[in-house]
Amino acid sequence: MDTLTGVVLPMFRLPGLPLILPAALALTVFLPSSGQAQAAGGDVIQARDGVYTQLQARRGQVIYEAACAACHGTREFSGTSFMRRWANLPIGSLFQHVQSTMPDMAPGILSNSQTADIMAYVLRLNGFPTGSEELPTTTEALGRVRMDRPGEEL
Repeated sequence: MDTLTGVVLPMFRLPGLPLILPAALALTVFLPSSGQAQAAGGDVIQARDGVYTQLQARRGQVIYEAACAACHGTREFSGTSFMRRWANLPIGSLFQHVQSTMPDMAPGILSNSQTADIMAYVLRLNGFPTGSEELPTTTEALGRVRMDRPGEEL
């Protein structure tokens, strides 16, 4: 059972995947996300302004541990080298990359909501603050969110 959400996470095997994924990949059914865009129109939003919620990052951690951790350590998604590659780029770029190529043995299996939750977890790993609204769940909306470095001005 996930202690934060109270959801029982049964385990199952996906055909062709060498890892065990919990039914947590369907967490959004139990814990619906708002998927609200954080700004109107084409306004750029900085991740340092708090673009995800604590609960969204927790869901993202559960999904990450189930679908990503067998192949990727958290160091691949945090720290200096990660930020050198992704800083100041739209989160939508990382979102699209993850959604179209991961997990390696079953690309595209993650829903938009699940991928956005993983993006929230990645933001938390990199020290970005939480906010009052969840990270959006579309590439278009995420294209307006920049993953800047905390404490740095652009």
